[in-house]
This record gives sequence, structure tokens and C-alpha cells, in this order.
Amino acid sequence: MQNLLFVDDEKSYLKGMERMLHQWKNEWRILTAPDVDQALALTRENEFDVIISDVKMPGKSVFDLLSALQYAATIAMTHHERWDGSGYPRGLKQSQIPIQGRIVALADVYDALRSKRPYKEPYSAKDDWQTIQQQSGVHFDPDLVDAIKKLQKKFESIRTRYNDQ
Repeated sequence: MQNLLFVDDEKSYLKGMERMLHQWKNEWRILTAPDVDQALALTRENEFDVIISDVKMPGKSVFDLLSALQYAATIAMTHHERWDGSGYPRGLKQSQIPIQGRIVALADVYDALRSKRPYKEPYSAKDDWQTIQQQSGVHFDPDLVDAIKKLQKKFESIRTRYNDQ
């Protein structure tokens, strides 16, 4: 968790966690107040600026971090879904699958096919793209496959540059 908060030393980490928890406690008190007057009363003037400001960590806001974690969780939970609904864990299909999950699904398969594994040799670029094209509308969003196909040379250039790094 310390690295996620973008701090190097334990003292900064603990101070950041303390500020974050304090802000969340205050925000929770305000959000759960029975009425607006009571919520305003909870925000004493000397606390108000602290409560409404982002809790800043060196170079990053806690809220940016939470947003990034939610984005990553969405990818983790949806990149094994398939366009036709036969994927997992929830059997989502087509537009039910968030776009970030659809993109990572395609990138994941591309990388798996082009990479050497203990049980297989890497596919050639031609065979890889042919396999992806065959899975358009089954495993992958067909519009995404069409868009990515236009970038095929760019994909191969990036792959060549970063291969085995």
C-alpha cells in the first residue's frame, strides 16, 4: 500500500494515511447527516477547507489513486468476457462489456499469441492477425477489431521495439 500512495518513507506513508482516513471520516459524517443544517453544522469553518480539499500525496491525489484502482478493477473483472457472452466471470456480452475490458481482451490475446510459451512457439504476425480476425464478433468487439487492424503496422513496430523487455 505504501507504494500505491506514492511515498518512499514510512513516516510520510503513515501521515498520508492519517490525513486520508480523517478526511473520509469527516466526509462520511457530512454525507450521513439527517439534514442539511446538521451537515453544515458538522463542517466547522476551520475544518471546511480541509474536508473539501483533496488529500494530496506527493505527486498524486488519493482520489486519482482510487479512480485508477477502480479503472484497473474494471479491466481485471471484464477482460475475460467475450463479445458473444461466452466469457467469464459474469457472461457479459457486447456493449455490456466496458470498453477498457474489450481493449485489454484483444491486447491480451494478441500478446499471448505473439509470445513464446513453454507449450508453444510464437505465432507469426500474419497468423496472429488472422486468428484475431476470425474471432471478431465471437471473442472480440468487431468494431474494435476493425479499428485495431488499421493499426497493425504500429502494433508490430511497438512489439519489435519492446520485445522481451
